[in-house]
Amino acid sequence: MKNRNSAVSNFHVSFFAPKSYKVAASGQNTTKNGKTTIVANNMREVGITASNKFKVDHAYANGVRINDYYLASKNSKQYNKLALMTAQDSFHIFTKKIGKYPYKEIDITEGLLGKDTGGMEYPGLIMIDASGFLQKKHPLDRYNELTEDVSHEVGHQ
Repeated sequence: MKNRNSAVSNFHVSFFAPKSYKVAASGQNTTKNGKTTIVANNMREVGITASNKFKVDHAYANGVRINDYYLASKNSKQYNKLALMTAQDSFHIFTKKIGKYPYKEIDITEGLLGKDTGGMEYPGLIMIDASGFLQKKHPLDRYNELTEDVSHEVGHQ
């Protein structure tokens, strides 16, 4: 059986976006005067997402900073709280069962990926479909989907 793995690299990416945009990305990023610089070391790939609609909140788990980029809506407070709590719980469980997370932070972004997608992962970045939370009414099972999607994508890390 062949050992199948992916090569890793150190990425340094810079780009300009309108000043009103918040950028979430693999690795660590800083934005100044509209220029975002991303440093992502020992990663297979880099994912980037940006929006002028993002609100941001933070939490910590096992020394990892969790940045939650969410969209303002009627249900955004519930979405943000549940996404952060689920990510924290997932980091505690996966650290205990699998091992320490190799990066200093992770970004979670809310977006419209399509209800059949659920989420997508990149090193240090996960994207969660939250279309159900942007509707005026949403079914209770959407909370279950959110916790499953966040935990699943954190597990890919």
